[in-house]
Amino acid sequence: TCIALVLFVYLLFVTGFLGGFSTFSTAINEMVSLARNRHLAMAAFYVLVTIVVPVICVALGWIVGSLAH
Repeated sequence: TCIALVLFVYLLFVTGFLGGFSTFSTAINEMVSLARNRHLAMAAFYVLVTIVVPVICVALGWIVGSLAH
């Protein structure tokens, strides 16, 4: 029924949203652990690959998407 579908979609999005939080927390924890253990080059690379590159990709996607209009 419609209620079951709404509940399913709600659970799907809540699970994904909360899963994103735990994934991000794990990534930040790894970066901090690397930096504390003096693996600064690896920590910087991890920040670059985990945060900087995705933000650049989003910005580029936004630009490309706006060109289509």
